[in-house]
Amino acid sequence: MIRSLKTDPTSYYFKHEFAAHALCATHTESELVGESLVFRFTAQSVDQNQRMDEEALHTDTLHSITIDDAAVIEPFLAHYKRHAAQVAKLMVHIRSKGKLICLGVKPTFEQQANGLRVEFDVLTHQVIADLPPKRPVIASPRRATHC
Repeated sequence: MIRSLKTDPTSYYFKHEFAAHALCATHTESELVGESLVFRFTAQSVDQNQRMDEEALHTDTLHSITIDDAAVIEPFLAHYKRHAAQVAKLMVHIRSKGKLICLGVKPTFEQQANGLRVEFDVLTHQVIADLPPKRPVIASPRRATHC
């Protein structure tokens, strides 16, 4: 079952070998698939600069993704803890430019003054040419925020 974490835009931070950038993301969700817990979102460029940054997801080696939006992290962490015994690996799936970027990741959760933060260190990286068909999403109400 897919757990909708947040449908409104939020900023995610991407670190590459020689650069870092922020992108808007929407339709953030998590899903237990076999022994993998998948954290999934859609990259949404809001201007020319972010379109160039989104292109880097397809061309540059990604080292980590950082998220500091409690409206996303807290329900994801609850989902993660609820299924911890079943989870052998954690994946991040990024829907971007008609492709699906699949990342094997290692999460680090950290409490900060302004709330919870997660950093996903990228272990493996694969780009799939065609997005899989959409599945129904069970929505959770969340307040709106903008990038």
